Amino acid sequence: MHLMRQMRRMDLPSKPLLLNRSRDVALHARLGALALVVALAACADDGATMSESPGTTSGAATSTSTAPTVASPSTTTVPPLVVARTFVESVGDSTEQAMSVVAPGAAVDVDGANTIGDLEAWLDWNAALGWRHIAVDCAGTGEQIVCDYEYTNPWMEQTGIESEGGNAFTLQIEDGLITSILEMTDLGPFWPLWLDFTDWLDIEHPGAAERITKPNGDPVLEEEALTEWRALAQEFTERLALLKIGDAYLDALLSFDPTELELIAGYDPNIYEDLYLQAWLKALNNRLSDRSCNVSGGRLVCTIETADDLGDLLDVTYVDSFAISVSGERIVRNIWSSSTVPDGPLNAYQDWLRSEQPGLFNQSGVCSGFFQRGPTPEDCALVWLELAPAYLEATTDG
Repeated sequence: MHLMRQMRRMDLPSKPLLLNRSRDVALHARLGALALVVALAACADDGATMSESPGTTSGAATSTSTAPTVASPSTTTVPPLVVARTFVESVGDSTEQAMSVVAPGAAVDVDGANTIGDLEAWLDWNAALGWRHIAVDCAGTGEQIVCDYEYTNPWMEQTGIESEGGNAFTLQIEDGLITSILEMTDLGPFWPLWLDFTDWLDIEHPGAAERITKPNGDPVLEEEALTEWRALAQEFTERLALLKIGDAYLDALLSFDPTELELIAGYDPNIYEDLYLQAWLKALNNRLSDRSCNVSGGRLVCTIETADDLGDLLDVTYVDSFAISVSGERIVRNIWSSSTVPDGPLNAYQDWLRSEQPGLFNQSGVCSGFFQRGPTPEDCALVWLELAPAYLEATTDG
């Protein structure tokens, strides 16, 4: 079994969370603020103003200076709740921002990372996969803050998967910097997507898994591996986007609503074939047994396996495939092909119809423009159904 398929859920690459900022920066800021207060006080004492009393000669003055009211020296420490929320929502979004609120030497206990040294690379990996964290609620007393959060990434957004709670950071914060991080994450909703990714990686990019993951399933974080992670994550996101379009196309086709089909495939010059097929399926009481979409080499192919009333009489089922070209979110080309299981009976029946009922396919016949731009696809399908018993009687021995 492939290494990545052996990953336990607890070993699933998590969304790392930490980085350094020198305590000296905060200390220098506080000392600077104190020096400014002292300087202002000194200037006030030395520059006491003199005001002239009415009727006195110039130079006869009475000092009216008073020392300015100055708050006791304060620090620039950011409130713990603000620090916590800044950290959580920076993971995957801004490595620099996340680093700015974590103390050097902070204690780290997050899935996949336990030292401060490699956390910047972990954050870069999160950014490569587009992870985003949303702090739902941060609360705590004193210097310990617990932040419940939800997470998402482009893969989840394309498939409509959402995190389901049970995710939290426990943060210890001192002097405006995080000194301890504990993460609890439920990656269960993401797990099927991760398995899909590993399967896709094995098929489309043999050998890539060994370059970008460690034997325990954690990602390799050297720059070369991170570059490959970014490219693969983007390609997999594009694959999911194509699959989403393919599923929407099949939904529209099988809705038996031409308006829905035109909305998603209206830019395809061959859409008249799709509309004819849709009406034909509807008329014959089509029943879906299986559907699927796949992307290989950037090419989207969707397939449906169906049965219907005509197929029941001829003892066949149908396999229809659609090779779909997409521009943006629009289907601009769809090449349709159809076959039956077993192969042959439907074609033999069509040959018999053209021989015995040639008027069906004439310009005035109900099958005029057969699977092209014919105006009466439903009537044509019903005639095929109506004449099937005569065909079977004429072609059955005995």
